Amino acid sequence: INSGQGETSIKLSRTLALSDTTNIKAEQGALLSVEGDDNSVYQLMDQGNGVYQHSQLLLNEAGEFRLHIKTANGKEYYSDFAQPIKTPPIDSVSWTRETTGVQININTHDPFNKTHYYTWNYDESWEVDAQYIRYVKFLRDSLNMIVGTDFINPDQSADTMGQRCWRFSNSSKILTGSSAKLSEDVIHLPLLLIDNNSIKLSQIYSVKVYQHACSAGGYEFLQRLKKNTEETGSVFDSQPSELNTNIHNIADTKEIVFGYIDVTDLQESRIFIYRSEVPDWGYRPDCNYLIVPTRTDPVILRDYSIYYPVIYTVTPDGTPAVSVVTPNCADCRLTGASDIKPSFWPR
Repeated sequence: INSGQGETSIKLSRTLALSDTTNIKAEQGALLSVEGDDNSVYQLMDQGNGVYQHSQLLLNEAGEFRLHIKTANGKEYYSDFAQPIKTPPIDSVSWTRETTGVQININTHDPFNKTHYYTWNYDESWEVDAQYIRYVKFLRDSLNMIVGTDFINPDQSADTMGQRCWRFSNSSKILTGSSAKLSEDVIHLPLLLIDNNSIKLSQIYSVKVYQHACSAGGYEFLQRLKKNTEETGSVFDSQPSELNTNIHNIADTKEIVFGYIDVTDLQESRIFIYRSEVPDWGYRPDCNYLIVPTRTDPVILRDYSIYYPVIYTVTPDGTPAVSVVTPNCADCRLTGASDIKPSFWPR
């Protein structure tokens, strides 16, 4: 439960037997609310597919709160009341060039020495630009057969569609840290590694890190969950061992409930890394570049129909020609990337 700025999002699903390899069964049509010890109630909205959200709770730091779940079949579950835990600010998100790639690290501390337990997740974004600019297109007849070539635009200018794109990813591993056994509440931990030669640093890369403090019980739950998911594959796979929980069926205390609810606020930080800042990155796109010795002969041009024409040129003997390339090297959208620039992008 996010007690401060930002949304609270809860995902409900049914646990599966170890032998069950079916997809996760989302719990739909439930009613979820956050309840305070002062009788305040904050209803979460059903977003579908087992996801329930509230845009911003802004809970009283002095109060105690719990999650109330009422499923479509009428069963009710409550988490234990918990007071909001204050999350210290992120000191920095730093990176270092290593022999294996670029290592991104998280740095934080609590000057009051009270937090001790942390968890993180992150969102990645990176720019993917087309390697070649298109000026030329194939001309096709009503049967989609190539009949020639021409400039894309009447003024012979470049086609800007599909020249700049962006891709996105988010963390899939459970990331935790603890200073409980240290003399000071100081954290410096590696978060993720960008492998050498990765396309992520072909232009500009960005990562936004989200930091939550958590309770000792919440940390224990995440540690056990991390061990289980490292053995089985993902957070939502069947779990091979029992986990601690603070969520209970009020009518059947023997029912095992999988999950743990902490009440804490969020701290976040974003950094950008430019390729020019990383020496010897070595990313090389896999592009075929060919020169077709004609601009008009459809018989020859059709042999290159799987390529994209990019520009008119000439062969070494002066024959008018057209250059063609692998399609995704001339239109970055074909890689699955989006050509909509994120609002936070620096250029």
